[in-house]
Amino acid sequence: MDEVVGDDNFIVEIVVKKKGSQKGELLENIADVILYYAKSKEAVKFRHQWFPREAEDDAIFSADLTGGGTFKTQIFPFDHQGVTYKPSANNSWKTNLTGMTRLQWAGRLLVGANQIRYGRRQTDFGFTVMTNVWEDTGGASDRIYVVQTANKIVQRCLLMATDPGDLVLDPTCGSGTTAFVAEQWGRRWITIDTSRVALALARARIMGARYPFYLLADSRDGQMKEAVVTRTAPSSQPVHGNIRHGFVYERVPHITLKSITNNAEIDVIWDQWQAKLEPLREKLNAALKNAWQEWEIPRDFSAVAAVCDGRTSPGTASDAQKDSSDGHRPPLQEIQALHADWWQARIARQQAIDKSIAAKAEFEYLYDKPYENKKCVRVAGPFTVESLSPHRVLGVDEDDELVDSGQGLVVREGTSHKSPATKNFPQMILEILKVSGVQQAHKEDRITFTALVPWPGHYLCAEGRYLESSPAGQTRPCIPEHDLAHSGRCRDLATAVWRCASHRTPYLHLPGREPKSGVRWEGHRPPPRCG
Repeated sequence: MDEVVGDDNFIVEIVVKKKGSQKGELLENIADVILYYAKSKEAVKFRHQWFPREAEDDAIFSADLTGGGTFKTQIFPFDHQGVTYKPSANNSWKTNLTGMTRLQWAGRLLVGANQIRYGRRQTDFGFTVMTNVWEDTGGASDRIYVVQTANKIVQRCLLMATDPGDLVLDPTCGSGTTAFVAEQWGRRWITIDTSRVALALARARIMGARYPFYLLADSRDGQMKEAVVTRTAPSSQPVHGNIRHGFVYERVPHITLKSITNNAEIDVIWDQWQAKLEPLREKLNAALKNAWQEWEIPRDFSAVAAVCDGRTSPGTASDAQKDSSDGHRPPLQEIQALHADWWQARIARQQAIDKSIAAKAEFEYLYDKPYENKKCVRVAGPFTVESLSPHRVLGVDEDDELVDSGQGLVVREGTSHKSPATKNFPQMILEILKVSGVQQAHKEDRITFTALVPWPGHYLCAEGRYLESSPAGQTRPCIPEHDLAHSGRCRDLATAVWRCASHRTPYLHLPGREPKSGVRWEGHRPPPRCG
């Protein structure tokens, strides 16, 4: 892999647990290794996957509220619960005065020993990101193939590195797990194997499977679901059912300090509820002849009752008689009602702020949890099983030069060591193409060539003619002999395609795909990029 894509494009080794603990004479191997490479590390596509954390919902952790460096707009004294705090020397707050005020109103400031800290809740983001150690995979269940891989392993690889509509290649089909998982998650796929048994198993597995029907983002049902999830009006854009737009995924809010300090809706909620809370607090203080600030009002009413001339429990007959005879303080039941009303409004304000924080925070998509239409069952889409016959295995010598498998002779560029009677590979392929033609998705669309003339040069290329209902058509199929995925071969094919275009050929067909009407070229164009 280092030679193919470069060692600088290596990303990480993923350790995958394949079975439980085993007993043996030596150290047991219970894990496999997945090598993660990219064509370009700078432009690699990557999707994080998240797993829920097991912890208490009400857990609160304190985090530092000051950071290194000095920013003038973030250095100021801040009053919290009657005490003034300042950032330590050579430090500043992590936000400005407006942000600190919103943190205070949201109840996210915790008082430490000598400083205030940021209160981070477990429910802010109760997920942990996937790492390169997968301990929950295990082996495949109900294996139908000796070396069958667990679906979960392939699924994570696909969801991590691809999007719906992307093309996935598995050059070692086996039981067809990659094709099976790719079909489930809306990826196009190609799988290859030298064994007809493996292909037959994979074909039967895919054709007999039933898959969940995920809601497409580019569908009317998907637009309606997206509107429900995001609490917005449904989109009025036209839909085309394009899977490349992805699915409608579940998502979880990822609340951070930044998302709270930038949430201007907190100011509006605070002002609305202060108009209700402040009159209640003033009435309560007037009844108790006290001067409690908001943070000083106890949650338990027993502490409030203790302020009333030493009374510890409300609602007794003696209390009621004493309150009625006391013209300076209302009955204890009235004080209890004021206290209950204030805390009810206080809790409602906090819930409104928390709801706003969750709604305004950034979201993390759970790519392994798209919304499903339970009323529909999906089966595999149309696919073809193609075979190249006769087969030829290409060998190389110690110098990595091609060796003819039939003669055992070295085939070097510019020389000819083959027997004149030996039919070379291009001739075999072109003869097969002339006899078999090109089979498309529908049998009636099969292309049968009336003539197929090889082109001279270094490329396996020929000019073919076939009959249509219209005047005779013309096509030039370009077929690489081996290793199309190799960058050099890909460039050769691109150059051949460009040469076809430079001759203003009306249609171009690349074998291995299913052309509907071919690819039309107009004028001269540069060689297409292979990626």
